Amino acid sequence: MTNLDDHKQSISWKGLSNTFQDAITLTRTLGFRYIWIDSLCIIQDSTEDWQVESAKMASIYSNGYLTIAGTKSRNGLGGLFSSTPDYRVAGTTPEGEKYCLYFRERIDHQIDNILESAGMTSSEKYYPLLSRAWVYQERMLSTRVLHFGRYELFFECKSTIQCECGTIRFHGAGTETPVPLIKVGYAGALEAYDQCYKADALEKVQYHGARLWRSMVSCYTALRLTKSKDRLPAFGGLARQMASKRKTRYLAGLWEDALIDDLLWTLYTPSKLKCPRPEPRNAPTWSWASVESAAGVGYYDTILFTDLEDEGLEDRMPHVHYSKIEGCNVVGSAIDEFGGVASGELTISGLVVEGVLGQDVHMHEGDETFQHLVKFGDVTKPIDSDYLLDEKGSHQVRPGTKVCCLCMSMLQLGQKDYLFSLVLKESSLCTGRFERIGMMKIAGPRSCVHPDSTIFRGADLRTVTIV
Repeated sequence: MTNLDDHKQSISWKGLSNTFQDAITLTRTLGFRYIWIDSLCIIQDSTEDWQVESAKMASIYSNGYLTIAGTKSRNGLGGLFSSTPDYRVAGTTPEGEKYCLYFRERIDHQIDNILESAGMTSSEKYYPLLSRAWVYQERMLSTRVLHFGRYELFFECKSTIQCECGTIRFHGAGTETPVPLIKVGYAGALEAYDQCYKADALEKVQYHGARLWRSMVSCYTALRLTKSKDRLPAFGGLARQMASKRKTRYLAGLWEDALIDDLLWTLYTPSKLKCPRPEPRNAPTWSWASVESAAGVGYYDTILFTDLEDEGLEDRMPHVHYSKIEGCNVVGSAIDEFGGVASGELTISGLVVEGVLGQDVHMHEGDETFQHLVKFGDVTKPIDSDYLLDEKGSHQVRPGTKVCCLCMSMLQLGQKDYLFSLVLKESSLCTGRFERIGMMKIAGPRSCVHPDSTIFRGADLRTVTIV
């Protein structure tokens, strides 16, 4: 705000970073008149202006002709352009003719990081820009992206990704076996909604669209975010664009038309490496946005389904829901309904069984590890906690705390059945409300796992509200 008036008059060329200077040079060279740079077009120390402009991200990036990405640079000093040394070898053929060969070193662009099937995660060493959470939606929303790498350029659009040396094209783009690019999948999903007219076709589109969204969440949550309060705003542009197709309510990172399945998220991180729950709260505890994890958030159906696909089994998974969504209310930003969330309540009815939180500690190769457990009388079951429950503070959950498990759904995958439940504790802030602290998974042979054969046998049907 301090230099706003000066910038309205002029911006010194020398005052621009190397990356901005290179981007302007490139824009002029390509024959374009206008360029949009977030840190110059959004007042940096104005919360109000930031909220207004960040709500326009989906429109800005999806309607731009080209997005310029300094993919190789860690900051503005890195610039866009780089040079690769070339070599020449001169000689004479046996017939006496002179020749000169030009060549350059083989490019090592770490293709697996660019074509990460899980969703465009990147090597911090080679592509530091792609490890930033804000960049994820910018890349996904853009019609075209020109990446400036260490040794070459990459061009990415809604149908393919290619590089100068042709290695990526060799790996699948433009061949009979397309590269599994999530950006391409996202564009295809949006198009599928537009082309869907029949009810049975719509059901299939909705199913695959919901799975794609969960894959995007997994990719996004593994990326770096400086401010935890930005976890939902930095994903809001994608939510806004998807909402125009799905025609259902967006609820703090989840969707009303697939809410039970969207709730089955968990962390890839081992218990001892989990992070405390962020303070202040960024989202209701039932949302993935309420937790942090360097490895990102995963979904049980996706994790288990990977093995199923490898075995070549049926694509569509049988779902059995044992819970019912009774209502959900989210209080979001007055400026951007797809941005930050002030509060949210989710009411679910289902089978509920009470237990006591415990902890199992053991040594493995000299390293102490532990796992949280829930004791139901004589039966003990492990759980996957959402955060570091032992961390001192307002979110600490000590061993011996009374908890309850809400039976959610069952998946039949391969020759096994999996029963999933939310692990809840009474809220210390809202009387009569609960907070989610983890997930419980019960697995067994096909047709042997269902509520009546597990800890939920004889359980009460209750209605709980989670905040």
